[in-house]
Amino acid sequence: MFKLLIAEDVRTVREALIRSIRWEEIGIRLLGAVENGEEALIWLEREEPDLLLTDIGMPRMNGLELIEAVKARKPDIRCIILSGLNEFEHARQAIKLQVLEYILKPIDPAEIERVM
Repeated sequence: MFKLLIAEDVRTVREALIRSIRWEEIGIRLLGAVENGEEALIWLEREEPDLLLTDIGMPRMNGLELIEAVKARKPDIRCIILSGLNEFEHARQAIKLQVLEYILKPIDPAEIERVM
């Protein structure tokens, strides 16, 4: 079973991700959901997720900065971006960071399950 950490600053989106996806049924154990990149890095100190699902636009540390920091510490973690930003520059940087998928908001549980 894969272990997942979610980083999403919008509480309603974060809660929807937790509740609307049948994580266990798709072979994923949800470790937790944090509201910014700094909190995600703290989680990495005590847990070892296999997957990171992160928003781009977050306070303190955006999702792209988070992915870069995660890859430097734990290069095997697979990263997926969930974002309301459909900007080419973000997509280009995501490619450089070897992100597996770039999912646009609003969230679609079926699409997230497919990607996972």
